[in-house]
Amino acid sequence: MAKVNENSQEINWLKFLENDMSAFHEIYRENYQLLFSYAMRFHSDKPSAEDCLQNMFLNILNSREKLPVVKSVRAYLVKSLRNQILNSKRSKIEEFPLIADSEFDFKKKGLNENVYKQLTELIDKLSPRERELVYLKYFHGFRSTEISGLLDIEYQTVRNILANAITKMRKLGDDVLQLLFILFEIENSKPQK
Repeated sequence: MAKVNENSQEINWLKFLENDMSAFHEIYRENYQLLFSYAMRFHSDKPSAEDCLQNMFLNILNSREKLPVVKSVRAYLVKSLRNQILNSKRSKIEEFPLIADSEFDFKKKGLNENVYKQLTELIDKLSPRERELVYLKYFHGFRSTEISGLLDIEYQTVRNILANAITKMRKLGDDVLQLLFILFEIENSKPQK
């Protein structure tokens, strides 16, 4: 995954709010893969995920006069997409599968497929909310404070859910220490914001 400079995104956001369409295109380009990957976790088919993503960007484009200045463009976009998905489904999300993530190359980290398979099997045993938080925290490097804002839940609740998820994984896995180390490696390989 290409590193995205969060400060440049905030600068582009401000330019976009002043009707600079090239800044909007840059925001779109820099965030598309992350957002598409996120949308695919809620929709099993590519066209539905793309529709939600395109509708979200159209809504942002059409309401730019009313949009706020944001601290984190990436977090704002993920939250907007999540709201778009929830609106499109018109029901509470029941599943949040962790599928192969094209944004993190496990082979580059020296991990074999068996270890990755065991990790995904453990994550699949978590509740949908726990899976979602693990995905956001460890596979996309969102901080707990950002997750709190994205999902409209208290910061301490985020920390508690993540702690419970790790505890469950520890109870379920045979060699969970190596798998937990992988999760922390994933988190630490993300650029700090």
